[in-house]
Amino acid sequence: MLHSSTADPFKLALYKLMGKLEPSRRSVQLVTTTTEDWIWFQLAMVDEDEEGGLRALSEVLLGYGERHFDANQQRGVWASVLLMCGQFER
Repeated sequence: MLHSSTADPFKLALYKLMGKLEPSRRSVQLVTTTTEDWIWFQLAMVDEDEEGGLRALSEVLLGYGERHFDANQQRGVWASVLLMCGQFER
């Protein structure tokens, strides 16, 4: 049901957020289309008790790096991503 081609992507996103289902899958197609939506989804899925919490998310973001987020020549996207995730010192 969760990943069938006929499933409503917004219902899937809601189920994932409410139930913290599959935290390793970091996006929902057609829902997390912008950087802001993706970051919000990631922050909502963070669970401090499991899988490293915010520290694990920051490692994922640092793994993607500045080039990934500033790829469309939108200045400041990387800085805002780091600020939203509490990585002020980077």
